[in-house]
Amino acid sequence: MTYRTTYGWEVWDARKREIEELRVQQAQEKAVELQLLRTEDAHLLALGSQAQAREDYETATRYYCARAELHAQSPLTAGCAYLILEDAVKRFSTFPTSAYGIAYLRQYHLHSHIFHRFAQAFGFWSRLPPAQKHFEIDRVHEEAVRLFPSEGRLLKNVCLFWRREHRLDLATKYCQIAAERGLSDDTKSGFAGRLKRLAVERTRSAQPGSPAQRQ
Repeated sequence: MTYRTTYGWEVWDARKREIEELRVQQAQEKAVELQLLRTEDAHLLALGSQAQAREDYETATRYYCARAELHAQSPLTAGCAYLILEDAVKRFSTFPTSAYGIAYLRQYHLHSHIFHRFAQAFGFWSRLPPAQKHFEIDRVHEEAVRLFPSEGRLLKNVCLFWRREHRLDLATKYCQIAAERGLSDDTKSGFAGRLKRLAVERTRSAQPGSPAQRQ
């Protein structure tokens, strides 16, 4: 057991009060810092939205990048990183070109699945004509495959994306790239089997009366 004199207990109590006061002070300072960060974040977001609304995409991108920098430098919003990324991906998906979003992701979120997420978002949110939209999405995929040349999962997802979009030509293009690189798609037949199935689908779609021919 630990025995303390009356003086010892007084010193102990004083020390505990000092620690508690320090904790309260630190919590208050953190709350102030967080509020300042949120205010700056809202300001940058508003300026970026205004620039985008007037189709000044260069300026809008600078504000969205400044927002990413703001959060990258602060540990206070580490838990909000995914929400901030999702918001940026959606905003860049409404730009008339995917180039701005690609540059943003290369600088702040260099991960293959994020590039594919951006391609999906561009397909959903973009209001470009279909042919132009597909061109921009393919730019995202090409950049992703260039940056992550050995990721079979990425190429599998790209192939599946274009197959769902009924672009068998582009699905075949990426399957061939994966097969040539000797990558795996985690299936028994691999990309070679996927290529064969795509070839069958392309033959069927070329036949008169097929859904593709009727479009």
